Amino acid sequence: QGYSEDMAGSAGEGMEIPAAPVFATAATDAVQAQRKLIWTGELRLDVDILSNTVQRAAHLVEQAKGYIQAQRVDDDNAHLTVRVPAGALSPTISALSALGSATVVRVSSSDITEQYVDTESRMKSARALRDRLQGLLDRATNVTEVLSVERELARVQAEIEASEARLRAMAGQINLATLEVYLQRRTPPAEARRTIYGPVGLVVKGLGWVLEKLW
Repeated sequence: QGYSEDMAGSAGEGMEIPAAPVFATAATDAVQAQRKLIWTGELRLDVDILSNTVQRAAHLVEQAKGYIQAQRVDDDNAHLTVRVPAGALSPTISALSALGSATVVRVSSSDITEQYVDTESRMKSARALRDRLQGLLDRATNVTEVLSVERELARVQAEIEASEARLRAMAGQINLATLEVYLQRRTPPAEARRTIYGPVGLVVKGLGWVLEKLW
């Protein structure tokens, strides 16, 4: 991400915009870094009483220091998107599974170490460059130099803020696992239904009884 020739040429004589730093490769840094994993899970349960189970599930999530990010409850099923600390994902799944009969349990992780380290490296390098640009700005001797350095400072600051936002988003995904919980109300056994026959139905039923006896 070097600076453009136009940018360097706009500075006054004696002013030299610092060259963009060479970023450390993510692959090299990632070897020594702690792995950055995003954990996700899916749990499907058959339950007897839906509303009661949703309340108990919310209580268990709260006990795990988590929260319900989204919730949808219908007559026969419910869907909860749960966020819990990554280290509490497995215990939370176990606790929730006790609320019914688990039909699906899935846990997976996504390794974003290289992406995280690369973003962090770029942010650190951009901060160092910002500091050098601040020094140049302090030594600027004319309007052209001031405008040139300020323009580049604004660009670098925007890059820093974008990197910081990406790191915050990734840290949130790393620290809090996402668990999709699906609750399905068990279908009660079909009750025996009493058939009420009309006049024609009685005739047909009677005829069927007669034929059964004849054969």
